[in-house]
Parts: sequence; C-alpha cells; structure tokens
Amino acid sequence: MRLALALVLATSLVHAEPAPIIGGTATKVGDFPTVVAIEVGQGLCTGTLVTPDWVITAAHCLVPSIVGSTDLPSLVKSIRVVFGSIDVTKAGGKAIGASEVFGDPAFNVSDLGHNDIGLIHLAASFTDTDPTPVNFDAGSAPVGVIVTMVGFGTTVSGSTAAAGAEFTLPGEVSEACTKVPSGQGLPALSDANVLCFDQSTGKGKCEGDSGGPSFAMIGGVQTLIGTTSFGDQNCALFGVDTRTDAEHDFLISHVPELDGGGGGGCCDAGHGRGPTTALCAGIVLLALRTRRRSR
Repeated sequence: MRLALALVLATSLVHAEPAPIIGGTATKVGDFPTVVAIEVGQGLCTGTLVTPDWVITAAHCLVPSIVGSTDLPSLVKSIRVVFGSIDVTKAGGKAIGASEVFGDPAFNVSDLGHNDIGLIHLAASFTDTDPTPVNFDAGSAPVGVIVTMVGFGTTVSGSTAAAGAEFTLPGEVSEACTKVPSGQGLPALSDANVLCFDQSTGKGKCEGDSGGPSFAMIGGVQTLIGTTSFGDQNCALFGVDTRTDAEHDFLISHVPELDGGGGGGCCDAGHGRGPTTALCAGIVLLALRTRRRSR
C-alpha cells in the first residue's frame, strides 16, 4: 500500500484561549528560558537556544513549501524567534530575526524518520540566559528515558484550534520504536535515529510543537536530547522526535562549539536510517507538527 503523507499546517495563530501540548500544563515566564517560539513563513514552530547565536529546530520548519514561503531567502527574512514569551498571541518577549538557516541536507519530507533537524543562526546574539547543552551520547538517552516536553503547539488531539502559548509535559517516557504501529507497507523506525512516544494516553506533542525540545536530566543538567518531528494525523497514537545524538555530524559542522559542550560530550552515536509511521484504518496519514498561522 502506498504511503500517504498529510502535512498539517493548520489555521490561525490568534485564538481566545491558545492551546498547546496535549495534556500539558501552562508554563510561567522563566520556566524554560531557552525554549522559543519560531514564526516562520506562515508557520509556527518551536526551538531551543543552544548557543547565544544558534537555535535548534526541525528541518521541516525550514522548508519553504511546508511553511508557506516562496523561497529560502523569503523564509529567512520572515523568521521571528521569540524569547521570553509564553504566549506569542500577545505582546511581550523579545523577537530576533535570522541571518541564515540550515536544515540537515539528508532530510526528505517523503522519507521521514531521520535527519529532521535544523539550525537558525540568529541575527543578534541572545545572552539573557545560559544556552541549553545538547546531548551527543546515545547511552545518555536510552529507550525508556524520562523527558520533559515543551512546545507552543495545540493541546487537543485532532484539534484545528490555533496555538501560540507555551505548555510543558514532564515525565514522559520514551518507548521502543518497534511499538509504533507498523505494517501496511510502512518501514520501521530506528531507535538509533529517533525517540518514540506513546500518545494513546492523551498526552504528547502536536501541531506547532515542531522542532520543540524533549529535555532529559543528564549529570544533573537539563539537556536537549530530542526535537519534535512528526506523528499520526490526530496526535492520538504516537509521536516521534529526532535524536540529537544521531545528528552530531550535521550540528557540529555548523556549530563546532557544541562538541563536548554538554550532555555526554562528543560521542557520535552513528546515523542509521529508517522512516516513520502512523496507522489509520487501513490508510496511513503522517503529520509534521508545524502549524499554519495567520498574519
């Protein structure tokens, strides 16, 4: 059976009650100072400050056709990285533009499950908070690792309600990717490339959370181990993060100061390949977790 890909790049950013992460709780200003909202093209994504000049997000957030930009220069020009705001539908926070962006060149929207990671080079340094360290040691993020998820996405499974407020979901546990629905001609996910999460519990990331962090405590330090990539169409079965340790070579090629900068040092966990999945009554619908916003 053919794999059907559905990109959910949904509706307005403005809503009376912004609704992010499913089953999560609203954050307070200062809870996650390195987590940013990214307004890009007509899309809304989430990211993490990892040096004063660089933000990590999803590669698909930097693809013009996905976020509603005409070309890459227009996409770069459109970017507003918002710091210090827990609700981007309201005034407040500090917005910084981008000077350049890089998505992993191996990312392929038709072959999800690996390489969905990207970098935004800020147009001005942000030095109001210490950046988040990035994990490059696969052993520090094993199957079963406990994470705290953060994002600006929708909180209701299958909802088309607009997003824009920051929510958090602590205590989520990754599971073996073999537990993600498979078959129907779908390739299997690789634990070496991604972190998999069960969302049948009514909790997890959804549209607008793309590129957002999964943090783990490593050596007593909150460390970035995964970034939101995709899941099933209604955010009700499973979610998949790109592992930062699997993206060592790409990240270090652009931001060499990350090497040895935290969360297990410079171990390269290897870069296996293996795409994605989601099962829906005989037809597969995959949803990138970027959200369309209105100007």
